[in-house]
Amino acid sequence: MSPIFIFFQNLKLKRKIATALLVLLSMVIDSNAQNNFEKNLLLKTINYDLDVHVDYENKKIISTCGMTVINRTDEESKIIPLLLYRLMKVSSIKEENGNPLVYSQRVLSFEDWEIYQANYIEVVPAKPLLKGDSCKLIIEYEGYLLGYTETGMNYVRDKIDAEFTILRPDCKAYPELGYPSEKINRAAGFSPSFNYTIKIHVPDSLVAVNGGALISKKTKDGYSTYTYQNTKLAWRIDIAIGKYKILETPLLKIYYLEQDSAGAQTVFKYARRTLKLYSEWWGKLKESKTFSVIEIPGGYGSQADETCILQTADAFNDSTQMRQLYHEISHLWNVKSNDQYYPRWNEGLATFIEYLTIEKLENRPYLDYVTDWFLKQVRKEIGGGGKLNETPLIDFGKMGIQSHSYSVGMIMFRVLYQIMGESDFNKCISSYYSDYYRKGGTTDEFVATAKKVSAINLSKFFDDWIYSTKYTELIKTELTINEMSKLYLSE
Repeated sequence: MSPIFIFFQNLKLKRKIATALLVLLSMVIDSNAQNNFEKNLLLKTINYDLDVHVDYENKKIISTCGMTVINRTDEESKIIPLLLYRLMKVSSIKEENGNPLVYSQRVLSFEDWEIYQANYIEVVPAKPLLKGDSCKLIIEYEGYLLGYTETGMNYVRDKIDAEFTILRPDCKAYPELGYPSEKINRAAGFSPSFNYTIKIHVPDSLVAVNGGALISKKTKDGYSTYTYQNTKLAWRIDIAIGKYKILETPLLKIYYLEQDSAGAQTVFKYARRTLKLYSEWWGKLKESKTFSVIEIPGGYGSQADETCILQTADAFNDSTQMRQLYHEISHLWNVKSNDQYYPRWNEGLATFIEYLTIEKLENRPYLDYVTDWFLKQVRKEIGGGGKLNETPLIDFGKMGIQSHSYSVGMIMFRVLYQIMGESDFNKCISSYYSDYYRKGGTTDEFVATAKKVSAINLSKFFDDWIYSTKYTELIKTELTINEMSKLYLSE
């Protein structure tokens, strides 16, 4: 056997071994793909430039997304992880200077929610992003929307339809940072972090609306192009398209579907009354940004950004369904959080305020009934041995259980309202907003503000409800709100 023959035989064998190893490695990577994610999402989005063409004939969108991300952590980021709707496909990703970037994409199930699928994209930046480094991606993509009702999110029934179309993060209609992991994405939080400019191209028979400021509308050849920009830092982008009409004042816009004009007048009236009431309680808004209410059909789920509510038609057709409106308008007086892990007690405050407002504006005694319901729900959660037993509210963000801030926070603020009284309570909200609206504030600074304005010593109250889990004992023993309040009033 000649040396040359042996050489080629060995070469073939080595190639077979190498091929087998590559196949094996690929299988291992695929089988473990959803377990190889970073423990934390290292990047934040700081800007979007979104240009969307809605193709109603083919029921798809064609879009170019300029997306700027920044690394604010001490760890370097070698990939930029993105999520997009499962029926959308990226065709190109480039740097801002036009240089193409290496990327991969594949539809994956979430590691902790198997029925929930998304197009998971990994982009390799030109160089790893160190602390303070930013990168702008130019992403071209297109595809279809058919909702996520199969996951149990029955309100995410989004589709491209001339009757009504909505593009929003709930259905991943544009690329966003994230992994196919609900746990990791939730831990990253939803705090406002980016500015945006969006252009939406639609047939001129339809109107595209957004919670930002309308910069321009241009119509040509049967199509209209709407350009919007945010007026406050945002954490989501929502674009609704339909046959919209508008009611407005300098501080308020109500976008409504033309069949609900009578209901829109009612929503408009209550929104103005709510703004007036909260201004009396907490002072005038320091920034006169316009607040928008956008009607969406029933079943699509109400939602809010910093300057906008997506409000289902229920409120437009039933004047007793305004509580979501009250909740979201109250957020206009919120202060940006500077907490490392924000526990989102502002949601508990807004939940308390929405039910208090029902009593004040509608003269319906509702607060006691709702508070009792929340007490039962939290008592049940505590009895089940959940994380509430060992996690103080200050750590809700760190432990990724901010959803409990709605219920626990609502009860906490109901007790605080009774302890402080209406005047001091409103003075606390007003003072915190006035002192910190420009620079942001922390939970500790809110507590300090409350203690400063209160005629009652609040040290034990906040120790029990924010800095420890002692409040759970009060709830477990089935004390009423009045009984809880008396304990702190007697201190």
